[in-house]
Amino acid sequence: MGKRTRKRAEYAAYQGDRFIDLGTAEHLAKSLGITPGAVQWRASPTGQARSLKAGMNGKIIIKIEAEEDEA
Repeated sequence: MGKRTRKRAEYAAYQGDRFIDLGTAEHLAKSLGITPGAVQWRASPTGQARSLKAGMNGKIIIKIEAEEDEA
């Protein structure tokens, strides 16, 4: 049987225009002190809009790619 692969999203975190960190939702959650679900939500269009309304102190999370991960 062949190996199965699954796509694993990566996210980039910024505060204003300053890069903070890059990694999976789990990695950023540990780095930022939030849950993986919060990372995913903050990467959504609504989450990004709310972060922008918070001004330059708001952290922005962007979903940047999905890489294949062997299962």
